Order: sequence, then C-alpha cells, then structure tokens
Amino acid sequence: MEEVFNHINQVEAKTREYFKNTAGKSSEFERRVNFVTSSGKVFDLSVEECLFQSFTEQLYHLGELIALLWQDNIEPPMMQ
Repeated sequence: MEEVFNHINQVEAKTREYFKNTAGKSSEFERRVNFVTSSGKVFDLSVEECLFQSFTEQLYHLGELIALLWQDNIEPPMMQ
C-alpha cells in the first residue's frame, strides 16, 4: 500500500508543478492535443478537455477501489 501512496504523492506533486507553471497562461488550456489510443481511436482535445477527462476518470476508478474495499469490510483511507 505504501507504493500506492508514494505514486499518488508523485502524481500530485507533478500536477501541482504543472499548474504552477501554467498560472496566468490561459492559452495553455486551449492548446490542442492529438493522440491515438491503443485501440486506434484518434482524439483531438484541448488541454482543458484532457484535464477534465483525466479528473473524471480518476474519480471513477477511485470509486471502484472504494467499493472493493467496502466489500471486504475495509475502511478506505482518507482522501484529503
């Protein structure tokens, strides 16, 4: 479990650094990002759309993990 928390902390630190470096640069959030998924689907999203998708995906999977913990009568760790 320690590895998971270490990874979460690394991701959070990188996220904070990204937002610190983009403060006041609204054009960064309008920048387009083009990518192809492993299934071959092509996407063209703004950075803002990518961040929103990432946030909602994270919430979805955290909810799944919490549900699994509850099924085993394990209280999930605090998220704040």
